[in-house]
Amino acid sequence: MFATTQRSDFMLRLAAPVAWRNPAKVAAKLRGFAATELGSARDMLLAAEQTSNPKLRRLFLRHGLDEHRHSKMFDAAAKRASVGVRVRAYEAIHAEPQNLLERWGEMRFVAFVHISESKAVAQFSVLSSHFAGTDLGALFDEILRDEQFHCRYSEHLLDQWRAEGRGREVDQAMAAVKRSLLWMAWRRSGRRIGDLLVTALMLVLYTTVVPLFALIARVAERGDGSGWRPAGPSDNSACLEDARRPL
Repeated sequence: MFATTQRSDFMLRLAAPVAWRNPAKVAAKLRGFAATELGSARDMLLAAEQTSNPKLRRLFLRHGLDEHRHSKMFDAAAKRASVGVRVRAYEAIHAEPQNLLERWGEMRFVAFVHISESKAVAQFSVLSSHFAGTDLGALFDEILRDEQFHCRYSEHLLDQWRAEGRGREVDQAMAAVKRSLLWMAWRRSGRRIGDLLVTALMLVLYTTVVPLFALIARVAERGDGSGWRPAGPSDNSACLEDARRPL
């Protein structure tokens, strides 16, 4: 696990200069974070309403309010970085609630929270370091502290269930969440690949098919009368005049 975390951090540090290379890219990434945090806030607040456990309700409520505040902070930072940049379609989906507690139950939901927040901690730690000494660095520092709390409380809940003799259930919940996250990642990559394929296809059409038809039209105009040519003047008017004449 430690080696995997190190490799993940290394890849994040390697990708950061490219992914955040100009104001437009920065704004687009921040918009994506804002959408993700908003979706998380909605799910956490929905979970707080649905659970009958007072302790979980209190934790979920705080978590949801934190995520909502993060969404606002990311959105404001995106506007400062570059005005007019919109959230991409495949990221806007993240702003929609998934109603995970009702679908999965409390243990699997908490496992999802822990795994997701652990990834957020790793990512925001790298970005805090990458933007150290800037306003963005301070933003990631502030949000990182909240994400670390979310990671700790969810881990504590899982440890409590293990101490109650439910370790096997916890392991199964963690494994199920990892499979679900892999499937979600695959679907997201499918949307991106689909967008790229459509863009590539339209580029091919505009650079090959359209010029080809233009060339055929020019060749036809220079031909010997065969092929495609503009229609000549019609003699319909003369025919109409003849038809109007009295017998």
